[in-house]
Order: sequence, then C-alpha cells, then structure tokens
Amino acid sequence: ATFLAERYEGNGAEAALNMEDLLVGPHRQRLIPHFEKIRTASIQSGARAMGIAGSGPSSFHIALNREDAQSIASRLSGIMNEEAVPFELYITEIALQGAREIS
Repeated sequence: ATFLAERYEGNGAEAALNMEDLLVGPHRQRLIPHFEKIRTASIQSGARAMGIAGSGPSSFHIALNREDAQSIASRLSGIMNEEAVPFELYITEIALQGAREIS
C-alpha cells in the first residue's frame, strides 16, 4: 500500500524503497547464485532498490531513469556472461495508468 501511495504522490525514489522484501528476501537470496555480486553491481549502477521476483531465481531492479536502467542492465549482463549463467533481461516502465481492460 505504501508503494502505491508514493507512486500516486509522484515520489518514485520513496516508492522504490518499498519494493524490497525485508522479511523473506534475506532468507531466499542465498538460493540465488551470485546474489550479492548482482546486488552490489546493481546499486553501484544506479538501482534504487532490488528484490527477488516470486520465489526466484528472477530478480528486479528499480531505476528512476532510463540511463540508470541501461547501466544496470549492462553491468548485470556482464556478470551473468562472466559467470556463464543463462539469463533474460528486460527493461520496462511502471505504468502510469492503473488496472484497466485492454481490448
């Protein structure tokens, strides 16, 4: 709920901070190879927050602008290639319009 409130108010940085799972995330991160290396590179490249999507091994990284998103993607691609881990990477934006029917 805090994430939605911050987005509504236009506070992207504050909204990003509410995306991290501080309860279960720390226990699941040890199940993801190279997690700390990925986290460190992501934050150093401009991520405001990151987390584990679902039960893993997918992760998400939140940037406030496209330039930082590209920088994060470049660093993470490098790590995954260096560690010979197959991966798919997507850059997208948070929709400004809420849930709606698409025809």
